[in-house]
Amino acid sequence: NNAMSDIGVLASIDAMNPGLTVSSSLKSNDGHVIIQTPGMKEVMLQKANALQTDTIMGFVKDKKIPTLNVTCTSTFSETLQCYVPVLVGILFGMSTIHYQWYFNALIECHNFNNCDDFCESWPGNICDFSDSKRKGFRISVQEYFDVKHDDDIELSN
Repeated sequence: NNAMSDIGVLASIDAMNPGLTVSSSLKSNDGHVIIQTPGMKEVMLQKANALQTDTIMGFVKDKKIPTLNVTCTSTFSETLQCYVPVLVGILFGMSTIHYQWYFNALIECHNFNNCDDFCESWPGNICDFSDSKRKGFRISVQEYFDVKHDDDIELSN
């Protein structure tokens, strides 16, 4: 009898695949496991097409975490001629901080040199941008590039 929840098993994935997990937390306020394979990163770094981020409810279930969701960013791969995931996160909630961690990982994985590099080479991200996603993305960009004021960055809605 294994007392570990399904998400607990999932959170141990990095032990089996070192380097696969790009960010994780098991704290109650910001729990998440975000993964990216080398192939996913390779497609993402091509920046050939805009990204698309979606949240899927009910794909992964845990009785102890009712707001558990899978958030996935994908893009069209010119090589494979299909849409492929480039970052996948299992988020233990849908708050601004959960999405902030997700977008922190997405921005970090792009290896931007500075804010100008981000502005010039960010491929764009299509997203339903719920209020918490929009705030999470904005905070991620501001903190990553040390932008202090909301009007210093312009996000299209």
